[in-house]
Amino acid sequence: MGRVMGLDAKQARCCIVCGQAKTDGISVCGQFICMDCERAIVTTDVDDVRYRHYVDCMKRIWWQVAP
Repeated sequence: MGRVMGLDAKQARCCIVCGQAKTDGISVCGQFICMDCERAIVTTDVDDVRYRHYVDCMKRIWWQVAP
């Protein structure tokens, strides 16, 4: 995967999961998730202690777009 569509290589966005400014990642409902966090989200087992954190971060995205 590459840069977020429409972003300059030097333009960083704040990741909704880790809070760090990064340039590579995905946009979900207008919210940015960096490549490191995306990778962690899709590979984390449901029994992992980090899983609940990732679920809570994804809920924040849905709460922002829910009617």
